[in-house]
Amino acid sequence: MDFYLDWRWDGHPNGCNLLLRNTDTPLEHEGDSGYFNADSDASIAPFPAEYLPQLADCRTRSPPMPPCCSASASRSWATGS
Repeated sequence: MDFYLDWRWDGHPNGCNLLLRNTDTPLEHEGDSGYFNADSDASIAPFPAEYLPQLADCRTRSPPMPPCCSASASRSWATGS
């Protein structure tokens, strides 16, 4: 997972990178504008702006869940009905 925190595509950070290590030099604290960096005044806004469109895209591309795995099937199995 650690590699993903430092990954950038053409200098553009990904969601985890925006939150945790938004820097071109991950081994140095100076210049880190990650949201969770105490010295940073970064906003949380860039993270959902990147994440939510990807989540929506994933939901539209994912195959439907088989009936045997649905929440209602799980409930009926657990209750015996």
